[in-house]
Amino acid sequence: MGGKKIKFVKGFIYAVFALVLFSFSYSLAQAASLFVAPSSGNYNVSSSFSIAVKVNTSGQPINAAEGVIVFNPNELSVISLSKSGSIFNLWVQEPEFSNALGNISFGGIVFNPGFTGSSGTLLTINFKAKAVSSTTLSLSSGSVLANDGSGTNILSNLSGGLYALKTTSAIPVPPKTEPETPVPAKTPEPSIDSKPGLPEIKSSTHPEQEKWFKNNN
Repeated sequence: MGGKKIKFVKGFIYAVFALVLFSFSYSLAQAASLFVAPSSGNYNVSSSFSIAVKVNTSGQPINAAEGVIVFNPNELSVISLSKSGSIFNLWVQEPEFSNALGNISFGGIVFNPGFTGSSGTLLTINFKAKAVSSTTLSLSSGSVLANDGSGTNILSNLSGGLYALKTTSAIPVPPKTEPETPVPAKTPEPSIDSKPGLPEIKSSTHPEQEKWFKNNN
């Protein structure tokens, strides 16, 4: 009886140890995340800016990922989607967007041996800021499949972004002033003696106007 009890205890310990080891391995496997970068920023209304959708595999090789991104169409609009620099070798869901609904969807595959890294770019979104606000960009759903032969979904976290949309700071322009027009100097009125058109009076008998002469002719 004693030997059986010892075997039972050992078996129980091994079972618990295996369960703990499996749970630990499973928690490590369920560690991939989808996120956007940058996750914050300040942008002017009517300007454009780019946001990358990325994956962190936490050391696990992956061979597929997909996701849906949502945004406020009153505050942002998508100009274009770029696949340049993506880790995907094949797109099973071509990136597409709807500015009416405010969503973006995508899905792709990485060929064997898959991708392992902390910042793998999936796609890039080119946005235009529409209105002054504090706007959010969210990953509403997604999956990241491990390159383990079973396609295990190891996604554990979806992380979005928060962005401040502001008006352009205008530089005040001083009012334009017209140059002062110089006032022309006033021409003095001519004296009576120098006014044109008046006769010049001379006298040979009375040459000086201020003196008195006996001759009154």
